[in-house]
Amino acid sequence: MDRIDRRRTLERHPKGCIFYKESLLGVFYCAPHAGCGRIGVVIMYRKAVAMNGKRIIAVALMAALCLTGITLIPVENVRAGTEITYMDAVVDPETHEVTYTEAVATCIEVKDLEDKTKWGADGETVWYAVTESETIDRRITVSGRVNLILCDHITLNAKRGITTTGATLNIYGQSGGTGTLYAGATEHERFNAPDFCAGIGGDYSAGGTVTINGGNVIACGGESGAGIGGGSGGAGTDFNGSISIFGGVVTAIGGYKSAGIGGGSGGAGTGFNGSISIFGGVVTANGTSDRVMENNENNDKGGAGIGGGWRGAGTDMLGSITVFGGNVTANGDGGGAGIGGGDRGAGTDQDGCITVNGGVVTANGDEGGAGIGGGNGVAGMGGGDGSINISGGEVTATGGRRGAGIGGGDGVAGKEININGGTVTATGGENGGAGIGGGSNGAGGKVYVCGGYVEAYGSDDAEGIGKGKDGSDSGTLELDEGVVCYDADTMTALQPDEAGYIGARTEHMKTVYVPEEPPIFADYTCKVDGKVKIPVGKKVKKVTVEDETIASAKKKGKKVIVTGKAPGTVNVTAYGKKNKVLGNWIVKVE
Repeated sequence: MDRIDRRRTLERHPKGCIFYKESLLGVFYCAPHAGCGRIGVVIMYRKAVAMNGKRIIAVALMAALCLTGITLIPVENVRAGTEITYMDAVVDPETHEVTYTEAVATCIEVKDLEDKTKWGADGETVWYAVTESETIDRRITVSGRVNLILCDHITLNAKRGITTTGATLNIYGQSGGTGTLYAGATEHERFNAPDFCAGIGGDYSAGGTVTINGGNVIACGGESGAGIGGGSGGAGTDFNGSISIFGGVVTAIGGYKSAGIGGGSGGAGTGFNGSISIFGGVVTANGTSDRVMENNENNDKGGAGIGGGWRGAGTDMLGSITVFGGNVTANGDGGGAGIGGGDRGAGTDQDGCITVNGGVVTANGDEGGAGIGGGNGVAGMGGGDGSINISGGEVTATGGRRGAGIGGGDGVAGKEININGGTVTATGGENGGAGIGGGSNGAGGKVYVCGGYVEAYGSDDAEGIGKGKDGSDSGTLELDEGVVCYDADTMTALQPDEAGYIGARTEHMKTVYVPEEPPIFADYTCKVDGKVKIPVGKKVKKVTVEDETIASAKKKGKKVIVTGKAPGTVNVTAYGKKNKVLGNWIVKVE
């Protein structure tokens, strides 16, 4: 007979409970009738009483009670449970930093469920806790909003995975962070999810909403299913849905043709206006190609690490992939980008975006896929105003063979790429991928740098920032005031043209935002009463000299002219709009 939590029952009916009786048939108690104060009888009966043949008696009694107007409530509808602690993630709305507070929830223990394959109910929020290690051999379906606590040192093997389509699954850890969930896998096996199903997410459909706050989560998709996200043909999220990771250790491995986190085969990384957001934790996401399942030597039809499955864009229209923090490693396979499109998939669909605001991000494309951007044979973005934006963190992006580090896949341009901050190292794949810009045979697209530190390395005659090998044109490279671009090998400054764009490009390029105390880029020598012209690259608004008894200086357009007065060494600094430092030089007067 099921155990009923007496304390929880009384909590739900605290006023005027004057009689309580637990029997073989169920729980009986009396309480005031709602609204009028009269005494009525409520019976919470057991749906399956099977002791000593008393089931028939129970059914007859319940039928009789119904005729008398007495209320009958199935015990499964009373959310009895045990108080369990968990760590709740709190995100600062300005800095996006994650902190944790310990909280308590009254939970149903998974070990006590009669049907362990059905979690939650439509329109309800239900808390579950994994308090004993076990394996559930059949696929679990989530309904409504389910909150799952992974207790420390406990492992749940959801061998066939978890379906979240049209529902919400929130996963929490405890203070030690040692609770573990395997989905579509077990401690000893991988890829156990049914064909066309995600490890956590959709089955033949989009993936619903999934949030991971802590614990250890290992999710493996079945054939054509993402690790976390869409099943076959399904996007990573529902319309307006989300996949969010705030902490924990997360490993997501896509099945055949699918992304680690995002779309199943043929699915985008997100649904329309959906999002994939990572705020913290340690996240590893690996796409998978058909060579894993079929030993295909061509190694194609693969998914992104984070983003689209085969032929799927990184995001659907208005969708987004954003990294705010954490340590993220994303590996595409079979033509998939590290972050972005799967093989034959764009980095984003119309008006979507891929953004890195913080954290440590390592993104590796494979066989024509960009590190961040388009999959093999597809641009970094689809139609509209899609973009790749980096404003913070440490980003290392490496293209697969012939793919750009950041930008287009093999044979296509990079579209729009904006770098506003952070430390970025982008390396094109062998055989002609640009560091930032086009894949082999691809044009450079539009690149705008207004901050941060960037190192971009093209391969085999591709440009560091610009076109891939044999690409039609370099595209545009625009620098904000205070940003200097130079050849990484010779440290020679690359000057902008009259339109303000960097003209000549080289294979290894760097850009750096010059801070208030900028590095010294070059030394100059000037004779007493002689002059030296220093190219700046931006229009100079003001120039200062450390010691005007040694030299004087004046601005002239995009140059600084220094005149020597007496032997010695002096520091010269040029400023642009809003008093931004454009350059700093040591001038020796002889």
